[in-house]
Amino acid sequence: MIKLNPTVEIPNVLFPGESLSITIDFTNEGDQVGYLPFVDIVIPSSNGSGILFNDVYFGGAPVSTKYVLPFGTQNQVTHPLASGNPKVFSVYGNTVCFLFNNLNL
Repeated sequence: MIKLNPTVEIPNVLFPGESLSITIDFTNEGDQVGYLPFVDIVIPSSNGSGILFNDVYFGGAPVSTKYVLPFGTQNQVTHPLASGNPKVFSVYGNTVCFLFNNLNL
């Protein structure tokens, strides 16, 4: 069985002009292999946060698949990686980043 235990580490304080690093750790505590997660990050842009999406790395290597999509007037986008084409919702003007690393772990 796959038993997931994700953790996220985000800095408490960020000053204008500084880079932001978010650390996400995925641990499979089960007895099955084959878990390759994807990550969705919604970046608020409608509140003047000034956050820009630059690069993503996994184990020092660039993430191989990423989609950066804006939320339009419908306040939703179709998830490009999940099966069944589910919708992701947020407010107009925000941006969502879909990340997947297809490394053979």
